[in-house]
Amino acid sequence: MPSDLVTVPVRGMSRYRRWPAWVLATSLALAGCAEESPLGPVARVGDRALTSGRLADLLVLGQPLSLDSGTVASLVDHWVSMAALAQRAAAGDDLLGPEAMEASLWLERREAVLEEERRERLGDVATVTPAAAAEAFESDTLVLLAHVLRRTEAGTSPAERNLQRRTAEAILGGLTSGGSWAAAVAQSEDQETRDETGLLGLMRPDEVPGPLRAAATQLLPGQVSSVVESPAGFHVVYRPRFQDVAGLFARLLSERIIAQSDARAGRELLDRISPRVSPEGPAVVRRLAVLPVEGEPPGVAGPGGVDPVSGPPVATWEGGGLDLDVVARYVWSLPDPDRSALVGAPDPAVTAFVLELVKREIRFRDGARRGVALDGEREEALREVHREDVSFWLGELAAAGG
Repeated sequence: MPSDLVTVPVRGMSRYRRWPAWVLATSLALAGCAEESPLGPVARVGDRALTSGRLADLLVLGQPLSLDSGTVASLVDHWVSMAALAQRAAAGDDLLGPEAMEASLWLERREAVLEEERRERLGDVATVTPAAAAEAFESDTLVLLAHVLRRTEAGTSPAERNLQRRTAEAILGGLTSGGSWAAAVAQSEDQETRDETGLLGLMRPDEVPGPLRAAATQLLPGQVSSVVESPAGFHVVYRPRFQDVAGLFARLLSERIIAQSDARAGRELLDRISPRVSPEGPAVVRRLAVLPVEGEPPGVAGPGGVDPVSGPPVATWEGGGLDLDVVARYVWSLPDPDRSALVGAPDPAVTAFVLELVKREIRFRDGARRGVALDGEREEALREVHREDVSFWLGELAAAGG
């Protein structure tokens, strides 16, 4: 069985090659109508429009891309990013200047400060010794799992579904014949976990996603499952041996303990301050979740004189409030599937999302008052992320002839 999961990094916030929201916020609009198609354009950036006909052409040219909603959304997202970048570059904006960098890295910097604040507040509560990690692993109360996924969805044709099943079976066959886990994961179509060697996480058996639970919880360390079907597609699940992942298991266990302690503290915080979400709060959040795809969003603070989002706080508590522009930045940073789920979520779920942002905002402000800050090395690492993104996207723009 494979033993190379040891290379998996600790899971955390991922930054994708997606142009920052401040680039899009100046001009992105949903196309209301267009002469080329009765359906109207799919998206518009300034005077550039992506019509449904052009999108269909791109999908044809992009074969053998799978024709599913995820592919379409990614293609539209890429077009919008490129069009917005072309507009900003043509306007002569300094994409590497301090204002652009500040706007681009707003979320990463804030999350890094929150991470440091949590570390200072919780101290060494999450210290995990090698013996404690081994005991937790052997107790089977927590399982570390990874997977390979071949995607399908409701609209996948029977022929494509059968092909994906056979591909998953071939991957399983390679593993049982002594193939490496890295080679198997390279064929996975779950982008997020593929970048982290297929890691699903460290979880209790009852936390394993339903369709995978029966197979995953029956695995002994070092075993892989048979092919398992879920609404997402066909999976091969792997439970590594402790000796192959001892350090990783200990780190993830430490993260889990910290998260549990922080969750308890967060509940106590909300009980203490009794925040009030505005009656319009859920509707406002849903509207923000729709805007990057279906409307013209207000600006976010950034270069070019873009005005911040304005409006009453989405939530308030004694001595403070959750500003609309903070909510907007968080919502617009969500991956497309999460943002789409937020649009259709019931009021209680959206309210819970807002309350999570309330906790983050209070922790961030408390950290700022205590002088919590990033060291120079972390700041420079974040700036390098922005420079790499600018270089990547300008290269893409040049290749496209923009």
